[in-house]
Amino acid sequence: ISSRLVASGLPLNGDAVQLAELLVRIAHSLFLTPESSLPLDDDAAMAAFARTSLVRLVIAPEWAIA
Repeated sequence: ISSRLVASGLPLNGDAVQLAELLVRIAHSLFLTPESSLPLDDDAAMAAFARTSLVRLVIAPEWAIA
């Protein structure tokens, strides 16, 4: 994940390895605790959540997708 973050060329909000670890830990948590208020069973809604929330954790604000 970190190499793909670096290869994207986008300005990151921190160290690529640490950001990748953060994303992996979030995904791991969602996998282990599937009961959630997040739209985990709806692909389109989950993609929208990822764009509005997770991307903002990784990509600098001026480049984040709304």
